[in-house]
Amino acid sequence: MFSLLLRLIAGFAAGSVSCFFLPVRLPFHFPEFIMGLALFPGRSFLGMVFFTVSFILHASLLKEAAMNGLKLIKKEGNFLNSIISFCVIMNFSLLAQIGIWQTAGLACFSAVYGLTSYFLHRQQLKRAH
Repeated sequence: MFSLLLRLIAGFAAGSVSCFFLPVRLPFHFPEFIMGLALFPGRSFLGMVFFTVSFILHASLLKEAAMNGLKLIKKEGNFLNSIISFCVIMNFSLLAQIGIWQTAGLACFSAVYGLTSYFLHRQQLKRAH
């Protein structure tokens, strides 16, 4: 349970820092965005690092949420762990207040990576039995 809380807090912190370091101005102009990345390489690098850390942490939380959700349906899981892992949705809504486009990208990457690793995990369990 402590590791879930730690991942939730660290994922939010890394996501909010990446929203700060990778700003998206509206209306969006791609050359302007690339020029910002080129002119401020340290800021861009830190933004990308924090984005990567955040999406990996959120993906693991989404995987936990899927696993705990199925366990709850079978009445085998821990309710508190399920609530904490489903707080990743609240995490995304709070991050959307900071940067909607960065959060949308983060949510897409996290969902694809987290659910892919979940389905691969299920296939490995089926092969083992």
